[in-house]
Amino acid sequence: MYQKERDWILGYLEAKGSFTLNMVRAKDRLYQNPAFFLSQKEREPLLLLRDLTGWGEVRKVGRLYRWEIRRKREVMMLLEFLEGGFRTPTKRRQYEKWKEAVLQWKQRGRS
Repeated sequence: MYQKERDWILGYLEAKGSFTLNMVRAKDRLYQNPAFFLSQKEREPLLLLRDLTGWGEVRKVGRLYRWEIRRKREVMMLLEFLEGGFRTPTKRRQYEKWKEAVLQWKQRGRS
């Protein structure tokens, strides 16, 4: 990937992306599985993001389209890609909090 593409992706994700923690119940335990979402009306930019990175899926959710990154391997690749990339303090704080959850998720093992 070229630097210009990486910079465009980082800017897009900083402006519109959402770090989330999905609650998953397994037997008698409750887990947080980190995921990343980006929702909008137009499908094409999300397909471009997916195609440039090779991560996630684009789905229609109501009136919007959403790029979802949920698989552990892809979330780990996204984590590495985003490291040090955010310029705004708010998004950096959100990322750091999400990163802690991702690293705990990684330690749990199973992909």
